[in-house]
Amino acid sequence: MIAGMPSWSHLLEELIDKLEANARRKTGERLRLALNRVTAAREAKEQSEYQYVASIVSMGLDKNIIADHVAKRFTSIQKYPDETKKRIENRVGNLLKAPVAGIITTNYDNLIECHSTFSKRFSNVALSSIDLPSLFRGKDRTKRFFVKIHGDLNGEIVLSSEDYDRVYLSSPRVVHFLRACLMQNPIAFLGCSIEDSVLRQRRMMFELYGDGLPPCFQITSRSAASEVRAGWLYEYAGIRTVFYDSSSIEHLEFDTLFEELTSEMIKQNLQSFGRRPSRIIHEALLAGETEYDENSLGKTNFEIIKIVHAYPGNSCTYLQLLEDLTVNLPRADLESMVYRIAFLVSVGALQESGSQEIILSVPN
Repeated sequence: MIAGMPSWSHLLEELIDKLEANARRKTGERLRLALNRVTAAREAKEQSEYQYVASIVSMGLDKNIIADHVAKRFTSIQKYPDETKKRIENRVGNLLKAPVAGIITTNYDNLIECHSTFSKRFSNVALSSIDLPSLFRGKDRTKRFFVKIHGDLNGEIVLSSEDYDRVYLSSPRVVHFLRACLMQNPIAFLGCSIEDSVLRQRRMMFELYGDGLPPCFQITSRSAASEVRAGWLYEYAGIRTVFYDSSSIEHLEFDTLFEELTSEMIKQNLQSFGRRPSRIIHEALLAGETEYDENSLGKTNFEIIKIVHAYPGNSCTYLQLLEDLTVNLPRADLESMVYRIAFLVSVGALQESGSQEIILSVPN
């Protein structure tokens, strides 16, 4: 919305206006029926029955008119004020650099895909529910995925109740995909209400598995209504709520929370798995030459190499190394050290040899 795109409510209001303009071109009984449809749509919108409103609009407007309007309103506009552009870049950048399994969005726009780092971070992409079966086919399943589950501006979109039925009821692919995600990964809902269709899947899984499921969170602004809903979501589906202050009209506090959350996720990821290969490491591996230093590997990882290098023959056993790490790095978590050693082996900074007892060594 800060990029000038409409909320769900505002988009429907605009489409109702188009529906009314179209109705007033009619005469006689057709005019009366068309205006009744407009009245029904406005009344339903007042009750926040948005999917029903979308169905009424779809009944009264040509499909191409709706598609053209949605495309116009959700096409990325590049001429933002500098402050807004920076905010959008930072927000999307934080989303893309977070160590997540994937991103699922119900948005039609291409703000995320247009970010300069998107193609480097996401190679498994599905731009509609139809694309889901091919999401991992013939690709590395360990790589992060990006899914536009309600379609894209260049194809069919989910708007009305009938569209929802087509995606969630007539074909099982979306339901199976959501269930797999809910069973395998912690889920965080950012910047949107939890859709009824997703909530039903979470509720069903929660009934079956309870606390055995990965945790699920929603991040939302604090209000009396959101606090009540948070209690209900926890009891109903085991969804926990993270609140942020929304005292500013533009929800500026969300950006601060998101930056802190991303920073903490990256910090914990590094503690568990060690530092990811830097650009220097990647280039050295591609060139067949390796030159590891503190700048390329990180201080802690480089310290591990130095400890191995200090042994006779530049080699030691796993147990010897772990015992030394508890002395030389007393604050280090032993489990994270195991991951760091595995990381150093994976990039070639350490080598494994032996069969009965594995020996670690520093390459010559």
